[in-house]
Amino acid sequence: MNRLETVADVVGTIDGVAITSAFVEEGEVIFGSVAISFLGSTLEFEVRILPAYPLQFHDSESIRFVNKGLREYNHVNADGSICVHTHHSTNLKEKLLFDFASLKEWIRKYYVEGERDAHYEHIVVPQNDSLVLLFTSINHTFSKGEFGFFTYSNLAVGFKRDQKIETQIVQQFKIGKSSFDCGWSTVYRNMDKKEGLFVFIEQAPTQNTRFAVEKWTDLEPYVTQDFLKFLNLMSKRRYNEAAVPLLVGYKIPNEEIHWQCVMIPASNFPNYAEKIPGTTNYIGRFADEEMLWVSTRNCSPKYFFGRGSFAPEIVSSKILIIGIGAIGSNVATTLVRGGCQSITLIDHDIKEPENVCRAEYSFSAGVNSKINELSHHLTQISPFVEMSLSDHFMDIAKITLNNSEWRQILLQRLSEYDLIFDCTTDNDVAFILDELERPLKIFTMSITNNAKELICAVPPRLYKWMNDITRQLQTGDDDLYNPNGCWNPTFKASYNDIAVLVQFALKHITTSIANNSSPRSFYLTTSTEDGFNIKLKEF
Repeated sequence: MNRLETVADVVGTIDGVAITSAFVEEGEVIFGSVAISFLGSTLEFEVRILPAYPLQFHDSESIRFVNKGLREYNHVNADGSICVHTHHSTNLKEKLLFDFASLKEWIRKYYVEGERDAHYEHIVVPQNDSLVLLFTSINHTFSKGEFGFFTYSNLAVGFKRDQKIETQIVQQFKIGKSSFDCGWSTVYRNMDKKEGLFVFIEQAPTQNTRFAVEKWTDLEPYVTQDFLKFLNLMSKRRYNEAAVPLLVGYKIPNEEIHWQCVMIPASNFPNYAEKIPGTTNYIGRFADEEMLWVSTRNCSPKYFFGRGSFAPEIVSSKILIIGIGAIGSNVATTLVRGGCQSITLIDHDIKEPENVCRAEYSFSAGVNSKINELSHHLTQISPFVEMSLSDHFMDIAKITLNNSEWRQILLQRLSEYDLIFDCTTDNDVAFILDELERPLKIFTMSITNNAKELICAVPPRLYKWMNDITRQLQTGDDDLYNPNGCWNPTFKASYNDIAVLVQFALKHITTSIANNSSPRSFYLTTSTEDGFNIKLKEF
């Protein structure tokens, strides 16, 4: 029995399913129609089975059940296809049974019982993915009908196959003489800016409940005459760009605002003035023309870090990282990816090509200051992190430590931080940090040769404990990395060796902070006798 015959045979035996249009094969796609009688309702669907079936295609089921009359219901796409997600099977017969059962479940849940999902689903917009605008929430409560200007910056150009994707970020909303910034960090706020238009309409501009309007005339009931007069004035401007972005804002649950963007041809605005019959007055109207929606994304921190963030106690901390080599650069990158937004980096060194293999640096940046390169790397990861840099702070600290006045200033400066990670493997730095008063949280981290152990010392008696435990763990192994030339030998370990220990240690540290536990000194020890194992010993 071939593929087409199998489909017809299986579908024809499913309870409550009647084939209303025989299945045929056109190219590699199978088409047919069915009527499903279930729970007192009978619904008809066009069925399309794609060549990949029963496997998924681009993370979607490769069978389509289409009924355009159902678009007002939940989990129905713009083309009328039902969203079905079923059990995996590579067996054609079994997969058909799974998918038709899932379709029946959709009928029960959303058509018959009219359920609404607890989580909010964005309206369906026929958007063009060649342009994407990213925005954040701002500190302003918009009123219905409010309009004005916004500024935006070009962020990057990417590609999906052969399609170019331009990404822009919304910078600021201008309302009268007031302006309200999106929450990007200074690096992004300082980018060159262009100007677009916005209007806040309060309710989502939809048809059939869930689908964005597709013609300008359909948007007309949502806007005021004042906005159309404003748009008429804007149409008389000369623009450098081929199209002007118009952000259309509306409320979504939890008192949030979402923005969709529609592009206005700079030389052909879609509005006009229509004379009111019998009067000398005019009203603003929209033309009966298609709208060109483009993609938008809410990148506020709650969404940007929504898939994985550290606890609020850590994210809100002011963090200092001293020494950003193999250990410190890994710590910094992890903290930034976890949502931390205030980080100071201290290191006097430059990055050499030899550093790239096991630290968060790149060969393409060449020989470079560590603090400058890592800061650039971190701001590329997060648009919210504010960086402070110093390549001489600890040098000054060592020089002035014996001066009581400077010593007090030093201790006061360091005490401004909530968390300090010392990754220098410098005994002098550990000595200075041990002088600081608690409740400051300090973690001095180092790794022994071949990454056999990671040591993490905390106050009090940070300096003494670190030295004692280091002597205890030393095994007389002199097999250090010592290349030709005048070079200080350093421990041997790969990026993987270092990263696995640093991540384990950070998980332990951040868990303790989130649980409001007092930090304790500890070390991690590894063994490879029976696979790879890590053991934690806390003091």
